[in-house]
Amino acid sequence: MTLPACPGDYYGPLAMFAGLDMPASSVLTQQRLGWTPEGIGLIADIGQPEHFKA
Repeated sequence: MTLPACPGDYYGPLAMFAGLDMPASSVLTQQRLGWTPEGIGLIADIGQPEHFKA
């Protein structure tokens, strides 16, 4: 796979977000909605062999 010389050609209007450092957290969601995550985390979940089965 070859990438275009200009990321904007590939990502279009989303190109500006590709190079940004955008940390995320669920803290606000938990506080505002009284929600707490249950189960295993994302990395552990996608690491399970059956995760990508159709």
